[in-house]
Amino acid sequence: MKRAVRNFLIITTLGLAVVYFKIKKDIPVPLIKAEPGLPVVLVHGFNSDYTAWDKFLTHFNEEEKKNIFTVDLQPSYEGIGTLTEKLIEQLTIVKSTTGKDKLILIAHSMGGVIVRNYINKFYQNDIDTFISICSPFKGAKIVDFFYDIKDWLINLLYKFKSFNWMMDTLEKLAIADTPAAKQLNPKSEFIESLQIPLNPNIKYLTFSGNLFNLGLTQFDGVVFDNETTLPEVQNINFPLNHWDIVEEYITVRSIRMVLY
Repeated sequence: MKRAVRNFLIITTLGLAVVYFKIKKDIPVPLIKAEPGLPVVLVHGFNSDYTAWDKFLTHFNEEEKKNIFTVDLQPSYEGIGTLTEKLIEQLTIVKSTTGKDKLILIAHSMGGVIVRNYINKFYQNDIDTFISICSPFKGAKIVDFFYDIKDWLINLLYKFKSFNWMMDTLEKLAIADTPAAKQLNPKSEFIESLQIPLNPNIKYLTFSGNLFNLGLTQFDGVVFDNETTLPEVQNINFPLNHWDIVEEYITVRSIRMVLY
């Protein structure tokens, strides 16, 4: 019995080691390098807040965290123009606090859309590097799909409103019917206006998830990979969903290669 347990532990350990070194080997090397010592600002996405970065931050030591700032854009389902104005306010505070004129911005999901809107309309030569994680720059098809079926779905769920999880789902659907969500529709005027040439003075890097491989495209559970890419910008793709990709070691390790 003891021998069987020992053999099992040895095999398990070796298996985990193989997986670890394979993952480590397969992590793509980013092609950009941020200017050292600049403040890093983390921007959350739709229906979220600054705590979305809690696990991400566990991959940094205390000294590094002193130069990392999280913004809190609330309520996060307001119009993207309003959220961009709130971002400007908080970036100004970071620049004033640190005495630095340039920043590194890392954004998840809709946070990347907010940052790109800022760059397109309010850029003040104040961003060195912009890293986006699963950000739907071309809009999110899932939003368009939601509007096609939302009335039918809400009526169906309402019949089961006595179940708490159904009420939670109804609340999420109500939040999705908001200014920010409507602007993320691929057919919206806002998404169309976002498609202008990238700023040549900024270094860009994008990440996407491929939890579901659909042949010609991949899906992270919220956005498709071809919605998250930018022209002539390196995109790093990992087999993770829309939320886990922010927290996993392989993503953070790639980002650390850019920062340090």
